[in-house]
Amino acid sequence: MEEKTLYEMESRVADFRFLFQTILLLILFVTSIFISHFYYALVVGILLGGYIVWRWIKGPLLGRPLVQIGPVKMIFNDRVFTGTKVFNIEDIHQLSLIGPVGNRKIRIHTKSGADEVVYQAIRGKQLVRIVEFLRSNLPDEIVLEEQEPPTWADAIRGDF
Repeated sequence: MEEKTLYEMESRVADFRFLFQTILLLILFVTSIFISHFYYALVVGILLGGYIVWRWIKGPLLGRPLVQIGPVKMIFNDRVFTGTKVFNIEDIHQLSLIGPVGNRKIRIHTKSGADEVVYQAIRGKQLVRIVEFLRSNLPDEIVLEEQEPPTWADAIRGDF
């Protein structure tokens, strides 16, 4: 199995962002030439060229990886709540999507019986991307279970 990675940004969003920033730098470059600020135009031209070369060398600037599934390890990277969590794939029994609708979490259940929250979503679209990525790329022996959101009373008691 090859390593699969889900990045923070989709590739078309990254491409649009690169195009927008390049057009802005190009407009700034042309404007600075027309108003006869040649040193300013030189600095902006060097910045524009460096930005294009950097993008050509580095590839798409997709942001940090959120989930990586490799042949041996699974890595979750949540900078806000849980940090970076690394698990051996053979130790994972199940993944669960739990919690109320506005505060969903992904929990890993290991074969030893330990449970650990590995990702907590602030934004729903990002969580949907992560769940779709997990559904399509998880090994067959790992189950992704989506539990029903708790009722209002369950959420107050913390029964999830």
